[in-house]
Amino acid sequence: GKWREAKPPPPPPFPSPPPPRLSPLSPNPPRSPNPPQQPHLSPRALVCKRAPDCTSECGVLPSDFTSIIELPAFVDRCFSCAKLYINAPDWCDFRYDGFLFDGCCMSLPCQCHRQRFRPPPPPHAPPP
Repeated sequence: GKWREAKPPPPPPFPSPPPPRLSPLSPNPPRSPNPPQQPHLSPRALVCKRAPDCTSECGVLPSDFTSIIELPAFVDRCFSCAKLYINAPDWCDFRYDGFLFDGCCMSLPCQCHRQRFRPPPPPHAPPP
């Protein structure tokens, strides 16, 4: 049996895949200019300024409305709430249909920026 010592032939090399072609007809997926970012850092790292129309601070629920409307708290949003003596309009984000009055709350984005925890740069030495 010399035939047992014969090695099998090496496998043929795999053909390399063709380079991906970008067809000019494929539409690019629409990109929102500001993707929503969940703040993973501590809330202190996110500095938010409430929108001018807001009746509550960012991340703070308006206490006089939380008893009648279930509102979610977001660090980067504030609420503009009003009591209405008419039916709350459909464009309210959160509505309360009451007997004496209706409640309407809009959830508005705050202007947020992250605080960078970096030491300030050293002052430049004056030229000699």
